[in-house]
Amino acid sequence: MQKEIKEQNDREDEIDLLDLIGVLVRHKWLIIATTAAAAILILVFSVISLKLPADKSYLPNLYKPGSTVKINESSSGSGLSSLLNSSDLGALSGLVGMSGSGGSSNSALAIKLAEGRTLIDRLAEEFNLMEVYEIDSDFPVTDLRKIIRENLAIEEESETGTLNITYEDIDRELATKIVNRLVFFLEEQFSEIDKTSNYSQRDLLEKQIVDVEVQIRMYQERILQFQDDNNVLDATTMAEELTVKVVELHAAILEKEAEIATYQQRSLINDPAIQALTDQKHAMEVYLRSIENGTVENRLPPLKDMPGLVMKYEELQRMLAAQASIYKALLSQYEILKLQDKGTGPTFQVIEYAEIPEMKSGPSRGKLCVIVTMAAFFLSIFAAFIKEFWDNLKKDPARMEKLKGKKD
Repeated sequence: MQKEIKEQNDREDEIDLLDLIGVLVRHKWLIIATTAAAAILILVFSVISLKLPADKSYLPNLYKPGSTVKINESSSGSGLSSLLNSSDLGALSGLVGMSGSGGSSNSALAIKLAEGRTLIDRLAEEFNLMEVYEIDSDFPVTDLRKIIRENLAIEEESETGTLNITYEDIDRELATKIVNRLVFFLEEQFSEIDKTSNYSQRDLLEKQIVDVEVQIRMYQERILQFQDDNNVLDATTMAEELTVKVVELHAAILEKEAEIATYQQRSLINDPAIQALTDQKHAMEVYLRSIENGTVENRLPPLKDMPGLVMKYEELQRMLAAQASIYKALLSQYEILKLQDKGTGPTFQVIEYAEIPEMKSGPSRGKLCVIVTMAAFFLSIFAAFIKEFWDNLKKDPARMEKLKGKKD
């Protein structure tokens, strides 16, 4: 029983599929005529749009000339960055308020400038685009800016650090002029930005150089005053020499004491040799006390004060050396900025200017014909089933009555 039911269902499915094919066969001329008519119409439409002048055509050819520019992310060039990142000057750049790395992206800035109101309005005014695009609305400036931005395209290639600037229009010469003029405006803007940045940095560097020079002179004067007050040229060397001298005096005094003790065991009390040795020992002790306590005659500081003097002297020397290193770094940066003013390493460089294109960028009339023809084919099949359904409906009075809303 189940096998019979299954065979019956298979026959019904086969009948249904044959019915569908039958519908297509019965209305084949509708499908063929509709598809052929659509193909002919879209073909005629495309040919006429191609033959008409560009300003009159409803589907004109579009042209997209392009220019390539290179954007350097550091307006100060690689020299300044490598200088500031060097082992000797990297830490000093923080002390003087300088930085070797840029923060924002110059490529993003270029895109922002190109799509900004200022350059867009300059293009519109220079090429009289208000009349070219026949803007007649309540908001002409806003609508014109919108049209220009829609035609303008800027693509960034991060691998090469370049920007491709294109403009699409039916007038290939006008589009080429707009692209090249926009590139010129951008180059002009970045040149001003570079100059302003360099001038600002130069002013800052000049002020910092003067400040550091003042600091250097101050530490030099303090070192000279220190040397004059303590009668030393180099406190560290002097401390070492005095320490050696004190040790030698102590050794010499002990040696004299040993000699005196030896003579006293063998000689008379008033022996002149013993007196001479005693006088020599006394002189050594007086000289040792003068070194340890400091005297007006030799103008040497007391030995006990030497550690503090050495620390103060070395601190003055360190501060002077630090200021000298900062001064050297500032001078190096200043010389690099002077080279930048002469045109070394600009931020914005034009790789290729736009040229008048020979080939159109769009529209693709061949693709349009294929798409419209295929759409008409599928719509004609749908229309064939609708027509078949309607014909069958008219042949069935009961269903027609139901469709009209009448009840039995």
